[in-house]
Amino acid sequence: MKRTARIWLLGPYVAIGVGLLIMRNAWATVCGFHGIMLAALWLHRRRWRVDALWGGGRPSWLPAIVLSVLAFGYGLTQLAGLFPGYGRHLRIVLNSLSLSGAGMGALGAYLCLVNPVIEEAFWRGLFFEGRKRLALSDLAYGGVHFLVFLPFMFSHYALIAAAFLSAMGYLWRRIASQQKGLAMPIAWHALGDASIILSVAVILR
Repeated sequence: MKRTARIWLLGPYVAIGVGLLIMRNAWATVCGFHGIMLAALWLHRRRWRVDALWGGGRPSWLPAIVLSVLAFGYGLTQLAGLFPGYGRHLRIVLNSLSLSGAGMGALGAYLCLVNPVIEEAFWRGLFFEGRKRLALSDLAYGGVHFLVFLPFMFSHYALIAAAFLSAMGYLWRRIASQQKGLAMPIAWHALGDASIILSVAVILR
């Protein structure tokens, strides 16, 4: 992709910074986050293949993916248990973002079903690179999640999470390259988001 088009990599950072850290509204954040991505995907629609979203699926991978996300969710709940009172803190943060009750459930469903498709189309579709070394889009993907996690945890944990997601971004891009499609990254991403949502529900209880 041309360097001028890579300016779109900054868009998600602006959306998260304004919506989550300034406006303090979860829905405004998600709408801005996805709005910028969809605008980039539409304006540069000739640079990526829409049919790649549904290509490359291998069901034989699903057991390993399910086990990995279950282990991830279990690890999150165990980590939260190391900090007494974290559930109360998490509820306060979510309430400050106008998230409670049915609104929280609706956002959770949206993040599991819609977010993975839009994010994979943007990070691994529009900004796809076939090279084996770490790409700028991998780092940008992890970095934007640093801002996402910052209100919910200590900065050093948010940094570790961002590094982990950069590695996952690299892995998903390599899978997309090998399978010539985004079906497996989308499925993995969706199950990972579901694992996070379920972990939050457990922690709040």
